[in-house]
Amino acid sequence: MECRKIQEYFSAYLDDELPGPQAHLVARHLDVCPRCRQEYQAWQTLWDSLLVAPVPAPADLTARVLARLPGRPQPWWRHLALAASLLVGISLGGKLGLDLHQIILPSQTDSQLAWEVFEATPPNSLDAMLASHDLENGSGS
Repeated sequence: MECRKIQEYFSAYLDDELPGPQAHLVARHLDVCPRCRQEYQAWQTLWDSLLVAPVPAPADLTARVLARLPGRPQPWWRHLALAASLLVGISLGGKLGLDLHQIILPSQTDSQLAWEVFEATPPNSLDAMLASHDLENGSGS
């Protein structure tokens, strides 16, 4: 095997990650090639120095990296889900209020109820005029 190919395996060979046949080829080549053996010894020295003195990461490294990352966009369906849940909530709330009103005041008609609501308004106000108009015409609110 040629030297350049053997040198590509140095990192994996140092970590004992090469399969048996490839590791055997690298070992045999290092026995016969002084140039690759010298290069491998330089790799081994570097590896040993990296293992001896680990450098701790700065305490704020995580915060600095996360600050540089762009914000994650919200998926479009979350906005749609929020709008749909609001509509469902408003609809159910309205239906519940209407059902509750009919349970509490079953004998009153809509026009009687409208008159009670608008009875406290000033006599010449728009609300009072609309309520009296509805009562005169027999329509609900």
